[in-house]
Order: sequence, then structure tokens, then C-alpha cells
Amino acid sequence: GHNEGIYQIDHHRAVPVFKDEGVWLFNYLPGSPAKDQIITGNYAGMNLLKEVGGKVTDAGRVPGSPYESLRFMAIDSIHHIIWSSHPYRGIYKLQMSPDMRRVLHTTLYTEKQELPGRLNNYVYTLAGEIVICTNQGIYVYDQAKDRFIPSATYQKIFGKMVLRMVVEDSSHNIWFVTQKKLGVALH
Repeated sequence: GHNEGIYQIDHHRAVPVFKDEGVWLFNYLPGSPAKDQIITGNYAGMNLLKEVGGKVTDAGRVPGSPYESLRFMAIDSIHHIIWSSHPYRGIYKLQMSPDMRRVLHTTLYTEKQELPGRLNNYVYTLAGEIVICTNQGIYVYDQAKDRFIPSATYQKIFGKMVLRMVVEDSSHNIWFVTQKKLGVALH
């Protein structure tokens, strides 16, 4: 990924695959048995890529994708939802089609749905659970109430710490960024 699109390295050359806008991240599309389908978060929504024989090709924009910069994404393949965050707007819930190739409905969550605020919310996955890093600790989605609530599990670890990033390593330690500082919560 690059601010000018996607490039694939082929014999020591960067070959453009997608040049419409910058790309933040790549995720394998759930349900793709050969892991040959990739979904990207980019400066203007989401695109699909296909990999065949080691060559990646642009498979087009995800229909219904919002025209928003989707820098942070987490995939709930059970409920066919892609959660994405925009640090200045809130959390997007993108209800996908069962094959995860079309956005059927988009909902924006902010302080009205119990997030501490509209700003500085970041979506990640920890231990298979989708979590939201906020200015007041880690929040999780309560599907029954269609709201966000503080995570009982992670409040024991982080309390109301301002968090910008969390990553779980192979030993289940949680690396985190807070106030421009790096830390680790050991498993």
C-alpha cells in the first residue's frame, strides 16, 4: 500500500495494481478458501483485489462502500460486518452481504451510541473480539442494545487509559500505544 495506490513487486520493479487513491490496509476476504480475495481500506472506501498465480489484480470498488477514508478495519465474518473507524467521525458499521462483497447498509456510531466521543476512536481485534480504543479505555459493541459499552475484560487491564492502538502478539501479550508512549500488558 502507498499514498498513490497499490503496487506489486515483480522482478525488483514496483508495478501498479490500483492507482485511484491511497491504500491503508489489506485483509483477506472471509470465506475465500484459497485466500485469493483481498479487501482493502483506502482513502475513499474499500476495494477488492484478486490474486491469481502470484499476480494481484484490481477487482473493483466494493459496491455501497462509503466514500470515507477507512484506515482502521476489523471484520466480523459471523455477522457479515466490517467495522471501521475514522478518528474524526466515529465508528462505521458496514453491514455486508453474506459473501462480504457488497455493503448493504452503513451506520455511523458516535457519542449518541455511548462512545465517549466522536473523536479518537480506533477499531481493532483482540483475542477474536472487536474492540474500540477510545479516550476512556476500551469499548465493545453490545449487539442487543445497539450501543457501545466499556469492556469489563479490558477495563481490568487498562482502566480509562487513552488508547490509540492495541495489537496482540503470538504469546497473547497486548502491545498498546497511549499518549505517544508504547507499552505491553503481559499475558
